[in-house]
Amino acid sequence: MSHTVLVSPQTKILLDALAALLQLPQPTVIERALVVYRDSLSPEDQAALEAFCGRAMQKREDLISKAAWQTAGTGQPKAIYESSRFCFKRDVIEKLNPGEEFRMITPVGVFQMSKADFYREFPNVVASESYKRGVYNYPRLPSKGEGFRLS
Repeated sequence: MSHTVLVSPQTKILLDALAALLQLPQPTVIERALVVYRDSLSPEDQAALEAFCGRAMQKREDLISKAAWQTAGTGQPKAIYESSRFCFKRDVIEKLNPGEEFRMITPVGVFQMSKADFYREFPNVVASESYKRGVYNYPRLPSKGEGFRLS
């Protein structure tokens, strides 16, 4: 699954330039830069980073496992994505038919709704420039979102 990461305009320009110069996709450029940085660390710092990453991966796996357990008996959605915030991803949602559902897994809960629910309950998001560009993030869970939380 891909994740959206917000970066400063200067960082975006540098990333675009590196990707163009190396003729590689941006995620590959980022991954290579992180590997080089990791390899430059002392063995102790590398071990600490590996331990941190291991805990983060376990937390992510626990969250996905919990989402599967919480949703036993609910209709299986057509699309599932993860996000660090309550957010709507245009490329996922717009591919759905009105009655098809999508599931959003976030650190604060698992949410599921149909495309029709989304259009009805979040018309301001649909009309926003952010959503039209691809992603609309809420800094905090909106009250309307609670109605779609899976328990």
